[in-house]
Amino acid sequence: MKPHIYKQLQHQVANSEPLQFALIAIAHKNPHPDACGYKSSVDLAELAFIQHLTDILNGVEERYSPGARFTILTEGEFYKKNADIFDVSLEEIARYESQVQYLADCISDGRIQLVSLQKIIEEDQDFSSQYMQQYAKLHPKEYQIYIDVMQRSITDNQRLQGMTPEEMAKRYRAVHRAKHEGSNGSGVYRYLEETLGSNYIYCSVTKSDREEVLCIDPYTKYTPPYLLPQHGLGVLNGGTPVVKIMPFTDVATLVQNYKTGYITSADMGGGPFGFVQFGGKK
Repeated sequence: MKPHIYKQLQHQVANSEPLQFALIAIAHKNPHPDACGYKSSVDLAELAFIQHLTDILNGVEERYSPGARFTILTEGEFYKKNADIFDVSLEEIARYESQVQYLADCISDGRIQLVSLQKIIEEDQDFSSQYMQQYAKLHPKEYQIYIDVMQRSITDNQRLQGMTPEEMAKRYRAVHRAKHEGSNGSGVYRYLEETLGSNYIYCSVTKSDREEVLCIDPYTKYTPPYLLPQHGLGVLNGGTPVVKIMPFTDVATLVQNYKTGYITSADMGGGPFGFVQFGGKK
């Protein structure tokens, strides 16, 4: 374990406190039809993600009675209000986040709490100017890595309005840089420290070499590539607890060529809540 993280854990355990984990995640379903098929509500993909976090919490509690908590800083409103990156409405974002919180409440017994990242950065009066400064000085090499995912997220409506994947990637990089700037430093880290205590553990759902970051990537034990919940639909491998997250186009091919079924949920927007692959070809 990384020395910094071990030290943070030691402080919390010494005081018999619940371990506090924090991460930035949860935005909205990818609006490109090839990714989620126009689906804007949560499905088996988000359920599997919340279950992964809950498994971590349960594992901690088995060995440490005070247990642990997750605080998730959600990004949807943050992207929309500051940089208008993705073709989704604030209403869709709010509904999606409330559905994720509902899943978390059902599964985690109150141990997973969603907090809007936007509400936190709004406390920094100079955030808009920080964003513009970051945007103005970005070199294309600094946001090149994000162009591919933006190509898989841009909609026809955005293209008609003159948006490009390159512009989306630039805005994305700038807005993330700006959240760690400000006259008083990072408002995000300040909020987490004030709310969770100075010894909270900062987590990431993707791999990170940073000393202070704990990787909780749910897909490291599987063969890549795997998508985050918002970029596809959940498919349960029948007979196993493994949920794959697949683009809508791949799910459509799966349904057409393999033995599959689906689960419905009226509470989560109706239609298929998730798909189950039973085995061989039809």
